[in-house]
Amino acid sequence: MQTTPHPSLHFLTPLSSAQTFAEVASGLLELALNLTSAHGARLLMPEPGGDLVEYVTRGRGFSLFDAAESAQGAFILREAQIGRDFAHLPVGQGDLWGVLELIFPEHDSLEGLVHLLGLVGFALEATGRREMGKRHLSRDRLLTELAHALGGKLELGGVLSTLTAFTAAALSLERSFIGLFEKLEAEGATTGELHTYGFNERLMGQPLKLSSETHRKLIQRREALLVRGPRDHQGSLARHMAGHGMHACLVVPLFAGGKPLGLLYADTTDVSASLLESDIERAGWLAEGISMALERTLMYAQESRKRRAAEGLRELSSALSSSLHLGEILEGLLEHSLSLFTASAVAVFELDGDGETLRIRSSVGLETEYILRTQAKVGLGTLGKALPEGRPV
Repeated sequence: MQTTPHPSLHFLTPLSSAQTFAEVASGLLELALNLTSAHGARLLMPEPGGDLVEYVTRGRGFSLFDAAESAQGAFILREAQIGRDFAHLPVGQGDLWGVLELIFPEHDSLEGLVHLLGLVGFALEATGRREMGKRHLSRDRLLTELAHALGGKLELGGVLSTLTAFTAAALSLERSFIGLFEKLEAEGATTGELHTYGFNERLMGQPLKLSSETHRKLIQRREALLVRGPRDHQGSLARHMAGHGMHACLVVPLFAGGKPLGLLYADTTDVSASLLESDIERAGWLAEGISMALERTLMYAQESRKRRAAEGLRELSSALSSSLHLGEILEGLLEHSLSLFTASAVAVFELDGDGETLRIRSSVGLETEYILRTQAKVGLGTLGKALPEGRPV
């Protein structure tokens, strides 16, 4: 590379008034474009997993090259990677580093830019570290407030009511809902009953089916869905919710133990309101806390069901062991089954002499007409399959 004089510090003018990381990053791109006459410039920053993603961009030409390997090399080695048509320059200080990507730069000017990147790196680190501290503080405060709002609740209905109300308030939006998945497929998902806050009765109790496109974004890629306004209403979920008055909305996936749990939705009907990329970060923090709360609640509910079932079976065993009369045994079985399964009716079917027909032998909570009319064929239907398979169906 041809040696060039150290550039004048007047090139740093775009950075002189920058107060935030985003302003420093934008100033860096303006500096790089002015100094190198590049067609395009962008700053790449690492995600928690190590992948470099675009933070801010100016200009054009990025789709002409697949330069991910060069960018990763600059980031890992902390050394400039110069190609014929592009350049990747590491920028940063301490443990906060990114990569400046330039498209069609004038190569003779790159050395001068590298000299200035040391100063820019200090500015990026200073503002980045300050804002990172604010974000962590904000995240911790939000999760603490969520824990206080839950107040030790473990009953699922009460937990969901608290979570939806808290979500709307935390995001300064009017409405929210949580949908827990009941059916997951390779290219889609269906929730159970939606647990809502702020919606009218038209939406309450309804399930929600995700299209393959929405499923890929939320579940497979684990990305948030941001709908800023009517121009973004093309997706199936956005169109559906627009029919319920939605103007702008945020949807984030919920995961527990690495597995899809459901989705968190919040929206506004105010046509003057707008949602920003920064709202996604706050919604992501909420999803993290909500996922943990729901996982804990669902585990408690499962253990409670197991405990109640074990207690019910012990009571049933004790009750049946005191009688040898079939009628008394059936009566005790039916009464305890009502309690065990929280059912409104229960019946015992008996196989007819033909070996093919099942009829009700004894029941509780069923009308006589239904008892006389109801029968099943072995091997057919839900009831008919239970006998030959010898297991619950």
